[in-house]
Amino acid sequence: MIVVVALYAMLLTTVTEIFVSTHYAYRNALAIKKISQELRLVLESISRESRIAATLTANKDTDVINLKTKGGVDITFQRKTNGSISSVEMLDSSSRFITSNDINITLFDVEEVNDPAYPDIQPFFRLRIIGESIQGDRLGTKTRSEILTTVSKRNY
Repeated sequence: MIVVVALYAMLLTTVTEIFVSTHYAYRNALAIKKISQELRLVLESISRESRIAATLTANKDTDVINLKTKGGVDITFQRKTNGSISSVEMLDSSSRFITSNDINITLFDVEEVNDPAYPDIQPFFRLRIIGESIQGDRLGTKTRSEILTTVSKRNY
């Protein structure tokens, strides 16, 4: 009888642990999905604006991407102090946040790659974005996602 009670308690404990770990794994997967969607929005926004841009430059010191449309409108992509990415149109100084307050952009790094040893390769920018969840899991660990991509310089 004692063995049956002990086995029953072990079975309940195991089932509970499986349920709890599955629940946290599901929440972690949802957090990764949310961060990935937000980072993809940033890339889509930069891509959409750069298709119609006359010039595309970046400042690696301030980590800002600058676009000038063929109509002469300047658009700047940058990381704000509240941990979100925004685009700013210089014509009317309107700022539009691309990412929501659900994630924190910890890194928006722009690096120009221009190697004089390879003059046939057009210079480009390496863009690295790291986003993490605002709230951590039960242990305080925050979910992170990172994107590393290249953006071609443009000057027409």
